[in-house]
Amino acid sequence: MAIEKFRRLSKSIFIIVAIVFVLGFLLGELWQILRREKATAQNFLEKGILAKVGNKNITIQEYQNVLNYFREKYKFEKKLKDLSPQDEDRIKQEAWQYLTNAKIWEDILKKSKIKITEQEIIEIIRANPPQEIRDNPEFKTAEGNFDYEKYQNYIFAPENRAQLTFYAQELIDGLPREKFRLDVINAYRVTTNEIADAKVKDNTYIKTSYLYIGPKIFGNNRITIDEKELKKYYNENRDKYKREKRYRLRYIHFPLRITARDSNEYRREIEEIYKYARSEDFSSLIKEFSDFPTDTQARWIKLKDLDSITKSSILTLKDDSLTVPFLVGNTFQIIKVDKKTKDSVLIRKIVRTIQVTQESEGLLLDSIREFLSKAKSGDLDSVCKEYGYLIRDLAPWTKDRINFPALYNQYRLKEFALHSKSKAISEPLKARGGYYIFQLAEIEPAGIEPFDKVKSNIEWVIRREKEKELMKNYAQQIMEKIKSGMPLEEISKNDTLVELHVEEFNNFRECRNRKGSEFAGALYALEPGELYGVLATDIGSFIIRCDQKETRGEFDELIFKENRKTEIGNRIFQAVTKQPEIIDYRDERFF
Repeated sequence: MAIEKFRRLSKSIFIIVAIVFVLGFLLGELWQILRREKATAQNFLEKGILAKVGNKNITIQEYQNVLNYFREKYKFEKKLKDLSPQDEDRIKQEAWQYLTNAKIWEDILKKSKIKITEQEIIEIIRANPPQEIRDNPEFKTAEGNFDYEKYQNYIFAPENRAQLTFYAQELIDGLPREKFRLDVINAYRVTTNEIADAKVKDNTYIKTSYLYIGPKIFGNNRITIDEKELKKYYNENRDKYKREKRYRLRYIHFPLRITARDSNEYRREIEEIYKYARSEDFSSLIKEFSDFPTDTQARWIKLKDLDSITKSSILTLKDDSLTVPFLVGNTFQIIKVDKKTKDSVLIRKIVRTIQVTQESEGLLLDSIREFLSKAKSGDLDSVCKEYGYLIRDLAPWTKDRINFPALYNQYRLKEFALHSKSKAISEPLKARGGYYIFQLAEIEPAGIEPFDKVKSNIEWVIRREKEKELMKNYAQQIMEKIKSGMPLEEISKNDTLVELHVEEFNNFRECRNRKGSEFAGALYALEPGELYGVLATDIGSFIIRCDQKETRGEFDELIFKENRKTEIGNRIFQAVTKQPEIIDYRDERFF
């Protein structure tokens, strides 16, 4: 009976999810009024296409559907009545990330034929509560365990459907992807050679003695390289110094800040609310006007835990009285004192946090466009000086490395850089916390880096190779002495340029982390008494002897197999789900 009831509930959950998404279609006509400067972008927008992820389109209707869903989800999770412009920006980015990921997964799941059933979702919801419920003290037994009986009652309560709706959608999105990830991991088969190799490496202790021949052999003598040799190397290795076409950009940041206009707007609003608060039910006003409309229950708070402004606002109040509106940080508050004791107060709040208003953002954009009109008809540096703006230079970018993380739309910056002439200035590009304008300061053509620019690098390369060869030759002379019967210990006593080291390693991984892969590979291939030499590396040459080697501890083959499958499977999974090129036609109105 309970299962049938839950099935009916689950159908309602799916219907609610569908309705939330479908509502977005009503706003799909917005694309008709949107225009972009570039003909290609305009054509796509006129067709209702907002972006391309690989060969998949994201339509304006899809974006609006998902955006509406994320708005409702965000308001529910944050217990908000209204959304600030900053909340809207955050939600739009979450919706955008969701959509691009969905497009990447679309073909993967179709080809893998992975599906989920309604029954799977139901069973997961029943057996695995959302984390916020699992952590809620109200769902704990006296012993501190999670109370599943209480959770089952929660599931069937109509007022909790919204939360379960969002939880169900997360499962609908995430479960197929997790199934695919596990299928990839389980498809890999660990070989017997891998297991045998791991047994040796993971459980083998080694003690080693080795000779190190390093830069000490040169003393104060520095290898000199003449100009002729440098140029010869440059001419013979010109391919190493090929330079891609590079784009040098500069930018100006226009931060979006709370203004006096915003503060006055919120002050007028809180004062208007205060007029109602003196005669109307305070809890109803919290629901109607506060940033946190569900926070209607009065709470006891210790006076010592209040900030100084709040404390001074309520100290002289009697029971069942109101504070006048006051400001703490960037938040206006009206507090209702229901009851006071010597050291505590029972209070409720109406809270309005000052945010940047759309009007202020519009004024900022107007000032940016005024600045742009002057900059495009004159000299950018002069206009910046006139306005008091700072221009910052960016390191040169190649075509595939154009990236400015703060921007909401990287593609628009890339389009500007790749298709503009030198000294061109971009339109305002929206970002976290404001807007940016870029100037394409210079385009450096592809070619070969000039000799003078790479000369010091060539000198370092040649010197390193020569020193490496000299250290190797010296080590080979030492090796001949060892072959004639001279022990490592005696060599280090007679030759102060050679260092003798004794070290111990509990396993291959420890050796590799401390000494590098080349050293670890050479050492772990030896048996006690065997010698390896000469190992020439960039930091010097080694002659290695294995003094002791033994197996310690037990090797858990099952754990190794699972770890190895997960490691390789995750690599394959990341490669398969790699993000394709995203062509993004959004403009500021979509942010």
